[in-house]
Amino acid sequence: MLIATTAWYVPTTYLVGAAAMIGAYDTATRWRAPRLVGLLPLISLGGIYACVPETDHVRTLAPVFIAVAVAALLGWRLQPSAIAVAAGVLCWAAWFGGRYRPSGLIGGLAAVGMLVVEPIVARFPGRQLVRGVVAPVILVGLHAGYALLVARTAGLRHDTESALAISAAAAVALALVSSPFVERVCR
Repeated sequence: MLIATTAWYVPTTYLVGAAAMIGAYDTATRWRAPRLVGLLPLISLGGIYACVPETDHVRTLAPVFIAVAVAALLGWRLQPSAIAVAAGVLCWAAWFGGRYRPSGLIGGLAAVGMLVVEPIVARFPGRQLVRGVVAPVILVGLHAGYALLVARTAGLRHDTESALAISAAAAVALALVSSPFVERVCR
């Protein structure tokens, strides 16, 4: 077994949490449709719940994330720092619910997907094929499909190696598929 010890749990959670928080802040400051950014953490929370439903913390957090997403959709612009904090809380919920089942932890951390992948893709050269509000709508849809996929496949595996392989392959696929819709920051 490649990942036999539990020594990787905490540092990995901190690393993914930091990447998700930085990425969420970056995304919230760049998107032309800032209201839709509030949906990304809610979708990620759903992905975490799909692979670690035994945690009460996810159920406790759900009403807060739903209220934030509804407020954002109704016109209350969320501060980028609020989205960043939400991303960090998501990683904490994944760790708390998945630390006794490593594949659940991997699937839960992978469910933050677009919050980490989109800011990285934005730094690579390329063309944005779809502009305006349509691009963020497509990205939110891609994130929903990705979060459900990693939660229900990687998050429910019995071994950590296959969970890690599925999560990594899904993240690369998300980066490739989302690339035409991401607004570039390097010109």
